[in-house]
Amino acid sequence: AHVLTCVEITESDLGANHNIPLFKGVVTKGYLMMREQPWRRFVILFSLAANNLRAHYIDHSGLIVTRPITINGNPTRLVDMLNTMSLANSKAYGMDPTMHMCNESCQQSHCHVGDNGIGWIEDEKKQKLWIIAVLWRSQGLFSRGTICYRVRDRDGVEYALKDCWVDEAKKD
Repeated sequence: AHVLTCVEITESDLGANHNIPLFKGVVTKGYLMMREQPWRRFVILFSLAANNLRAHYIDHSGLIVTRPITINGNPTRLVDMLNTMSLANSKAYGMDPTMHMCNESCQQSHCHVGDNGIGWIEDEKKQKLWIIAVLWRSQGLFSRGTICYRVRDRDGVEYALKDCWVDEAKKD
């Protein structure tokens, strides 16, 4: 539930056969990460297959896999990827910058989310609404992304908040 990214490594050649377990494994891990962290905008995963590095970008509109980069001929690309993903902020991992979901590592030390609060979300005026519970979330990946929260404002008034991903072409 709190995984930021991962790298799948194999000696198999991903470019020769997209049905190999590595390719399916990367997509499955991306799906599971988006399902368990529905507030994420995207997931970036990596595969290293037959010394070829690929990035796998997954969001609610689909999947993009980069062309392979041979790490034997470009070892700095592998180091760049490792440095970038090790030192990145949460926005670079696809987390929504207008919200925070608490986990074991923060122990609510960064802000007071109130009784039974599990995180916060900012409204359009930059005021925080405390997330009390996740009421419902869609289970699909592509063309899905609706999540409903029980939230409380600073005055103690509770609301149901529906946050949804909508393809720009279909929003109207």
